[in-house]
Amino acid sequence: MSFINFLCIYSLSVTLFILLIFLGRMLSFALPMLHRAVFVPSTDDKLKIMLKLAKPRKKDKIIDLGCGDGKIIFALAKQGFNVVGVEINPFLVKKCQKKAKELKLEKSVTIVNNSFWNLNLSKYDLVFLYGTAYIMERLEKKLQKELKPGSRIISNYFQFPQWSVEKKENEVRVYEVTPATLRSEI
Repeated sequence: MSFINFLCIYSLSVTLFILLIFLGRMLSFALPMLHRAVFVPSTDDKLKIMLKLAKPRKKDKIIDLGCGDGKIIFALAKQGFNVVGVEINPFLVKKCQKKAKELKLEKSVTIVNNSFWNLNLSKYDLVFLYGTAYIMERLEKKLQKELKPGSRIISNYFQFPQWSVEKKENEVRVYEVTPATLRSEI
């Protein structure tokens, strides 16, 4: 084999390897889209509003549905809360786990690589989400079925079709599960 043939084969191999790594990264973002899950981070100003309106209490069990890059869970953990983040995208889960370790918040933050549709949310008192319009009706039914009275939901931008908003600021909405909410026919 000539040196030129070797260089051509080597160059093709390296190019193919780089392409496979790139495609693997792209797939880690594309596969969650098959579930129609898209990552859009909350802005810093929305994060501040969400935390202010949530008024988390030390006894609250807190979850972020679709935690993405972990912005909400890390902000809450830095305030001393234990938080669960649920994320379907394995790349974002790894990124959150790495960041939790870097921030030394592994004991305060749990990141679950799953779809929140597969989880029972009945033990949570405070739910954060930045959903999309097409999931809100179905999610409203799930939360109505699973959450207990007094549970609060903080939604960035998107609203539930049936529930009344308790508070709203700059498109951040607060909902509270009440006995009337649980009885309503959704």
